[in-house]
Amino acid sequence: MLLPILPRGGASSSCRADGTAVGLLPGKVNGWLASALSGRCVSTGTRVVLHLSRQFLVGWLIAHGFPARQTVQGWLVATLASGVVLWAQPAVAAPPASGQQLPPSDNRPYPPPKIRRLPLVNAEVRVARAESQFLTYEQVSQLEKPSLVAPTDWSSDCQPRRVCFPQAPKPLDLAGHQVEIGVTGSLWFDSLHDFQAMGLDSDSPVIREFIPALIPVTGIATEQDNRTGFSPSQTNFESWLQTPTEWGQLKLYTKLNLAKYATTADFQVYKAYAEWGWLKAGLDYTLFLNQSATPDNLDYEGPNAIPYVRPPNISLKIPLEAFALPTDHFVVLGMETAPADLTVPQQKRGRNFRLAPQYTVVFNDVGLGAGSDYDCNTTPDASHCYSSDDQLPVLISKWVYQPDWAHFELAGLYRQLRAVGIHNYHSTVNGWGVALSGKIDTWGSDSIILAGQTGQALGAYSQDTAGLGLDAAPISSDNTSLKAIGAIGAWAAYEHWWTNVFRSTVTYGYLALDSGFAQTKNEQGTYLHTHYASANIIWSPIPSVDVGMAYLFGIRRITAESYDYIRSNDADLPPPWYREAHDHRLQVTIRWNFGYQSPKIK
Repeated sequence: MLLPILPRGGASSSCRADGTAVGLLPGKVNGWLASALSGRCVSTGTRVVLHLSRQFLVGWLIAHGFPARQTVQGWLVATLASGVVLWAQPAVAAPPASGQQLPPSDNRPYPPPKIRRLPLVNAEVRVARAESQFLTYEQVSQLEKPSLVAPTDWSSDCQPRRVCFPQAPKPLDLAGHQVEIGVTGSLWFDSLHDFQAMGLDSDSPVIREFIPALIPVTGIATEQDNRTGFSPSQTNFESWLQTPTEWGQLKLYTKLNLAKYATTADFQVYKAYAEWGWLKAGLDYTLFLNQSATPDNLDYEGPNAIPYVRPPNISLKIPLEAFALPTDHFVVLGMETAPADLTVPQQKRGRNFRLAPQYTVVFNDVGLGAGSDYDCNTTPDASHCYSSDDQLPVLISKWVYQPDWAHFELAGLYRQLRAVGIHNYHSTVNGWGVALSGKIDTWGSDSIILAGQTGQALGAYSQDTAGLGLDAAPISSDNTSLKAIGAIGAWAAYEHWWTNVFRSTVTYGYLALDSGFAQTKNEQGTYLHTHYASANIIWSPIPSVDVGMAYLFGIRRITAESYDYIRSNDADLPPPWYREAHDHRLQVTIRWNFGYQSPKIK
């Protein structure tokens, strides 16, 4: 038979007012352990698991014919083991007696995570509360609505998991105008280890960027495995200033980093733009990108499909509430300069050439200009005899919905691409794109990102294919006129806060291009599609320091036509040959964040 070892006092309670565990052990055994378990309250789940474990052990002994004496001995051993487990439970404060105040429930250095949803208040208060957290100015600007009301006073309260900026005693006074200033930055150090090959050219290894499009499928480069490198290139410095005017806030922003080249730490101006009310102009991420839908990844590149391109652009962000329409809705109208990324057709006995984005160059039939000895008719590389000559800027419009709990964008893009070259060559194609993306707060401090884009001539608007000449290429049938190449891409991410000091982000991306065009006969294979995946865990022992580890995985697949070329005798390439290849990377990052700002202008 089974011994009835049911908890006393009902299934929902295992503590008295003095904190002594009761009801878990029968008879004298319970009284014997009561003093040892004093001050330890045990959860219902723990009690149930221990109770069922003892019942199962007794039933198993009886079912297998063990004598009664051994069965009782087994029950006693299990009961004593349960007491040890209960004794090992961490001590917690007992429920207070009637009329007593609750004791503090958490004495950790940081309070538990709070839901990061800003209250339904006016725009100025919303932005002020966001700025009290450790958010860069560009992140804060994504939350801000152009002010339709007078500025609102606020007080800074440092939120958990964020760094509070030290504040100056008052705003600056420049030429009789009060000006807010701020600087933020991050010092990065990345340790990168690739388990497979990364970089199509074995003589020029790619250390910093994890780009699935650069995973080699043939030749010596495929053998470059187990390679370790270090990089400080993600180190960055941001600064801004703003001042109120009768037409709205005037804001100036710049961001610098050390990521100009792939393998060295070289200075570059990453962003530089100005905002005045609804108007924004300068160097920034493309308007086609929802900057709120960017995952918190440790690697520099991010998902393969995301459009992390930075062309000069100008835009108007118009709040619909200014026209007595619903709040939290905006319309963005803008233009930007993004020269075509083309592959031009072959001439005579040459081959197709990838034409890097550039502006118009004056050509003639004997070279790049009068008196040049560069002969476009005989040189083995005639790509210098062509140029992209875009007549129109890229036109972008989008609808934005940003309530307190999410940020959604639906964007549309139109661009016209033209290539010119020797022998009066001229070809024009139209490109278009549609993107839908959003970031949604889920529960606690967690959030989810979902995004996708599709269209024609979007090679330059995808992180993986930018610079590969895949906006447009010659049509297969005549190898003369250009064809806009279709593309479809998507990425998703989930950010989870384990505790106040631990967080993780899991990301996946996919990008595929249409292969129905005259493909360049190159020895590295023509892009068909790639997969990207990453997962990280980041620890912030103090709010200004992040220590993280990330695992990255990528797959690159080339077109059937280019694979057949590589395997043919004409290619004259030694094995190995693959249609598809992959890489694993492990990254360890140390980052120190710092910042300083002046107080808000009252």
